[in-house]
Amino acid sequence: VVYDDDHGHLGGVVAEALVAAGGETVLVTPAAVASAWTANTLEQRRIQRRLIELGVRIVAGRVPVEADAVGLSLACVYTGRVERLSCDAVVSLTEKIPEDGLATALRAMPGRLAEAGIRTLEVIGDALAPGLVAAAVYSGHAAARAFQEPPEAVEAALFRRELPALA
Repeated sequence: VVYDDDHGHLGGVVAEALVAAGGETVLVTPAAVASAWTANTLEQRRIQRRLIELGVRIVAGRVPVEADAVGLSLACVYTGRVERLSCDAVVSLTEKIPEDGLATALRAMPGRLAEAGIRTLEVIGDALAPGLVAAAVYSGHAAARAFQEPPEAVEAALFRRELPALA
């Protein structure tokens, strides 16, 4: 069983890899479809079609509430009704935890940073909040655009809105 609470392409990729390795595979998701977020990138239909063609059973609208040596108990996200699903193993794609070890270590040595001429430390990308590669790239791009800008100018740009007016 692949439990996909990530909703990106990875759940489908892992399920496909398990099928290729010879395993009977079930993809469980709390969403209404597999890899739901990929509807935003126009990949969802292709991913779901591929999984169906490979024989992956898709169990939508369910979350695991208990696991033991022989399977999972799944609750319906709408009714709360619980059902059992037998399985040998579970791959869980869930919470992503920031990898901020470097930032934490640097914050612990402000004197050394000052000696090196470093006045500010900005945490970006997956160290701040794990996400898609596109989000990490955007985070780096935004930090580069804001580099050496006064903080008030950066904040003003965040909340800038275009207000069209009709003449």
